[in-house]
Amino acid sequence: MLRRSITVLGLALSLTACGAATATQTVNNVGPTQTRAAELTQVAAALAPTATAAATNTPAATATLPAPTATAIRPTATTVPATPTPRSPTSTPRPPSPTVAPTPATLPKVGGTAQGKGYSLVLHALVDPAPVQQYSKPPEGFRWVSFDVTVTNTGTAPLDYNPFYFKAKAADNREYTVTFFGTPPLLGTGNQQPGEAARGWVTVEVPADAALATLAYDPAFGANRVQFDLR
Repeated sequence: MLRRSITVLGLALSLTACGAATATQTVNNVGPTQTRAAELTQVAAALAPTATAAATNTPAATATLPAPTATAIRPTATTVPATPTPRSPTSTPRPPSPTVAPTPATLPKVGGTAQGKGYSLVLHALVDPAPVQQYSKPPEGFRWVSFDVTVTNTGTAPLDYNPFYFKAKAADNREYTVTFFGTPPLLGTGNQQPGEAARGWVTVEVPADAALATLAYDPAFGANRVQFDLR
């Protein structure tokens, strides 16, 4: 639209110039030329308002708006408060318990009496080594040890007794049972009534170099056992 308006304006100006030139020529040459100049002047006058209107109606140049500036959005860091770790209650150390030394069991020795449940046992004497007999003796490398004992029923019920309830233990914890031989009279077997007693010898066969530590009597297989110290 602007280019068209400029073109029309230029044409009008050209016609005006031509009219001026024609007028000059008319002065010099009176006649039809004067009529042509008048026509051109009228056309220019008619076109002048159009050019002016075109120039007036031309919209002003659109102002260039500044490009929007990008605003950087930064994430806001959220601070989470740390959860306090619960502390375990401080324990007060206890003083160590005093060490109590075990009290060694006091065992009767030769000549003493051991009390069991419903019976008593007396160790009168010990012969080590016991003498061999006319028709029997220990094998090579062994010896006999004989014990003179008395078993008494101190309870209220009948009580069995037997020489094979005896066992001798050596210092190395080896145990030795009673042999069928040994110093007479041998302790027999039987059933005692309350208050009855039986006395006799029991003999064990042990290695020649064995050191005996204890003599035990165990009529109930560990439930009613008594011991003598032989050291």
